[in-house]
Amino acid sequence: GYFSYGTITFTSGNNNGFTTEIREFSGGTFALFIPTPKALQVGDTYQAIAGCDKRLDTCISRFDNAINFRGEPHVPG
Repeated sequence: GYFSYGTITFTSGNNNGFTTEIREFSGGTFALFIPTPKALQVGDTYQAIAGCDKRLDTCISRFDNAINFRGEPHVPG
């Protein structure tokens, strides 16, 4: 799930320049919230940016950035 809730931008091929959010990343496969406008082809390239599920634990363990966390993890409910 490293890239889950992140973004993917296609940098070549039919979808060059298309950016969308990643719903889930599991087993080396991306599941997108919005499908690509055109079919993917072998050799298409992309840039994926790691996602954040907005939890303090993720901010600490994945990004080592707890100092900039702006949520309220200790407020109930």
